[in-house]
Amino acid sequence: SQGGGGGGGGLAAPPAEAEAEAYFPCEVAEEAGIRTIDDEIAAEDDIAAMRIAASGWERHVMEGARRLMTRRPPPIVLLELTPRNAFVSSVALEDSLQSTQTLLEWLFDLGYTDVAHSGHVCDERWRNITRYVNSRGGLGLELREAMRQPTWCHSARSNLPVLVSRAHPTLPESILLHHTAGAKALERERKERLAALSAIAAEVAKAAELQQQGAAA
Repeated sequence: SQGGGGGGGGLAAPPAEAEAEAYFPCEVAEEAGIRTIDDEIAAEDDIAAMRIAASGWERHVMEGARRLMTRRPPPIVLLELTPRNAFVSSVALEDSLQSTQTLLEWLFDLGYTDVAHSGHVCDERWRNITRYVNSRGGLGLELREAMRQPTWCHSARSNLPVLVSRAHPTLPESILLHHTAGAKALERERKERLAALSAIAAEVAKAAELQQQGAAA
């Protein structure tokens, strides 16, 4: 699905009345008649996890999911990003790297503060750590076992510029974002719905029992 393109503040919070629409329309999507995620997903639907791999159009896709991301954010979002290949709208005031960083910072602002990444940048970070440790005389066998290279590296917000700028020019970096509050909200709503359904079922059972008693009398 395709959403709005980037502008200097393309992912900033839009006015409330325009929240359901992409803030900066994507001329390519409009011409091709491509529908957005918000077009396809009902406002009341819950999405547990979402993966976006769009060959450079990830920010456009996310622009088209503004209502979902701001009102009912999925607890898990996985982005496959190649920042240097990111497409930027013709009205953008940013280059590809800046546009990708803006997207990630917007997600941080929405509450996706638990972030991990896997790929070239994570591998490079681990090589630098290993090089530093070896320059200090290396580690014993036990510590070496404990310091096995991880599959995922954690990223703080302050690391986003490095994450974007050091990404491989052609191979995607997988960015895994976890919205803790969103996950708790979905679980709370799920329990409330189950409780409501249980109450309805109990009322139906009671009505049926009274009806049977009346028929017997």
